[in-house]
Amino acid sequence: MSAVDRKCTELGHQPDPDIFVTDFETVVMQAARLVFGDSITTGGCFFHLTQAKWRKIQELGLAATYRSDESFRHFCSMLDGLAFVPVT
Repeated sequence: MSAVDRKCTELGHQPDPDIFVTDFETVVMQAARLVFGDSITTGGCFFHLTQAKWRKIQELGLAATYRSDESFRHFCSMLDGLAFVPVT
């Protein structure tokens, strides 16, 4: 993060983001709060969420089932949809 801060200073910009979107690395989100303050909202990007789901499916040995079972594949796709459901 300090490299980003240095480059912004060099270019004469003062970054003041409200939202910081990253992959799902907790350390990166913590670093963003450290640099930009606790008021910043951090979140993970949808692409990385779906990639993490696919890695978990593979890790659990379910890749063949995912490829061959339409209802299982549909269920896994519905998990992605949860990202769009309001928390309330």
